[in-house]
Amino acid sequence: MSASKVRLVARANEPMTEVFVVDGELNRVAAAVGRVDLELSPGIYKVKFKAGSSRGAEIYEQMVRLEPDAPVVKVTAPPLVFASAAPL
Repeated sequence: MSASKVRLVARANEPMTEVFVVDGELNRVAAAVGRVDLELSPGIYKVKFKAGSSRGAEIYEQMVRLEPDAPVVKVTAPPLVFASAAPL
């Protein structure tokens, strides 16, 4: 890992939860399902977790500050409860 980069690991509790990372200029820098593991420049980021469809989605957002020379920064979403047409 480069000295100017910080590792961010964002993990959802449910494997089908969408995970997004947005930088301080509101650019999406990552999108995945279940987990994101990447190296970013120091700065402020928003990690967003989304479970369910657009109508019944549950969303959790957390701001994180990546400091230079920081160890791995980990973000874990709490359990997200969302509406479903069928019992799960």
